[in-house]
Amino acid sequence: MARVGHRSFVSSLAVLALLGAALLASVPPASAAACSVQNVRTGAITDTLQVAVDASEKGDTLLIQGTCIGRTAIRDKALHLKGVPTTAQPTPTLDGDGATSVLAIDSSRVVVLRNLTVTHGRGRYGGGIRVVGGGALSLKGHTSVFGNTSGGSGGGIYIKKGSSAHSGTLTLNDSSSVTGNAAAFGGGISSSHADTTLNGSSSVSGNTATFGGGGIDNGSGIVTLNGSSSVSGNTAGGRGGGIYNLGTLTLNGTSSVSENAATYGDGDGGGIFTYYGTLTLNGSSSVSENAATYRGGAIFSYGSTLTLNDSSAVTGNTALTGVGGGIYTFGALTLNGSSSVSGNTAEHGGGIYMGYNPRGALTLNGSSSVTGNTATKGFGGGIRNVGGSVYVCSDLVAIGPNDPDDPPETLPCP
Repeated sequence: MARVGHRSFVSSLAVLALLGAALLASVPPASAAACSVQNVRTGAITDTLQVAVDASEKGDTLLIQGTCIGRTAIRDKALHLKGVPTTAQPTPTLDGDGATSVLAIDSSRVVVLRNLTVTHGRGRYGGGIRVVGGGALSLKGHTSVFGNTSGGSGGGIYIKKGSSAHSGTLTLNDSSSVTGNAAAFGGGISSSHADTTLNGSSSVSGNTATFGGGGIDNGSGIVTLNGSSSVSGNTAGGRGGGIYNLGTLTLNGTSSVSENAATYGDGDGGGIFTYYGTLTLNGSSSVSENAATYRGGAIFSYGSTLTLNDSSAVTGNTALTGVGGGIYTFGALTLNGSSSVSGNTAEHGGGIYMGYNPRGALTLNGSSSVTGNTATKGFGGGIRNVGGSVYVCSDLVAIGPNDPDDPPETLPCP
């Protein structure tokens, strides 16, 4: 009975978060400066972004001041939309007025947004920005996609692969961000077979998905986090509080997935949910301080290939009422280098929980470690293996101390 109450509570929180984001997206801009758009090539100035786009040629740069309200469609043009701050409005803004997607891009070319805020958009696919046709969208400078909603996929941004020759790419550079958006799937970003890359100190944060992928929903595409980029503080009512992955997901450098939550009663993958995909952590990347109500506080991996390399870490995560505080795996998991799983908590399998899969394998190489984890109900402080094989391939591997300190039966390296 207590668990039903908990499930109802966290589910209600997810719904309230989505409603709150929707209300935010419906708030009109206050004291907004008038829209002014200048074409750098021609010098022409207009007070409507769509008029400026229609009059532009491929490769043009449009300088934007003030707030441009309404939907703008870009078809088959490579354009650079650059915000120019003024005293009246330091943050140039594209505003959907709570009624429509802000930008609809149907192009196989490159569209660049620099130093702009995209907000108050609403659409079934891509509340803030919708990209189809296999083109490339690049966010640069301090561009922010904020406070948009979608009843379907991609509260902030939806991007879809085009033809085989045009795969569709989304790149967040510099300190660009996707934050405070909401959708059913992919609260921040939803990628349909397209490629998404976060560079620099870019971020996807504070987004909400009713079902899956609070920050990013990756549908069979490629998602890469580089530099010090981050996916943090996102919430999913079902699976993948930070990222829902059906494709290839790679964390490099010091990138991080942190403080995300999968909140429904059987929520899986507080940080990352990966299903028949590939997940690789390189460098000093980390998945930390995430929470799931059921399985995989940091990572839930089913049928996926999961690899931790170098000094990557899974630390400080929690499965609140279930198993696998750090990692729940039903497949292959390999720890290389000095990678670590530490300080995680669950009822069983505080560090790692291996689901029943006779073909499942955990392989520990180098000086990798599983230490300082806790199983609150007493089975598998570090590792709980209920059906699979654990291989230790180096004398430098550390399993423990954990609480309880009950290491699993291990096998020599095959």
